[in-house]
Amino acid sequence: GAAFCFASATGYAVYLVAGSQVVQRVGSIRFTAYATTVASIFCIAQFFLFRPLSALALPPPVYGIAIAMAIFSTVLPVFITSEALRRIGANQVALVGALGPVTTIFFGWIGLDETMTPVQLAGAALVLGGVMLVTLRPAR
Repeated sequence: GAAFCFASATGYAVYLVAGSQVVQRVGSIRFTAYATTVASIFCIAQFFLFRPLSALALPPPVYGIAIAMAIFSTVLPVFITSEALRRIGANQVALVGALGPVTTIFFGWIGLDETMTPVQLAGAALVLGGVMLVTLRPAR
């Protein structure tokens, strides 16, 4: 599990750094189109490799929900990330991205009445402290 976690973090770091260079050349809309097209090709290929065609026979509301999820949970966040890469660069995007898990547990606690454990609070404090340390340190 730890190896997959490390590989994922490394892959995302490469995506941010390389993506920030590409998005400067082609723009955030085109970059988002490229990134989502490549990701979609792999997702669709994986589906057809491991699932029967009959798995596509779902009730119409499922397709509506899937389209909404694709737009609001994938396309818009990827576009916003691409635009952020263009405007503020990979380092700042990575710092903001580090706040994602903290906001997730906070909103789960507030909106879904999930319990927040001391370990989660400690982890959130470490993340917030790290982001503040990097963000607020004097420029050299």
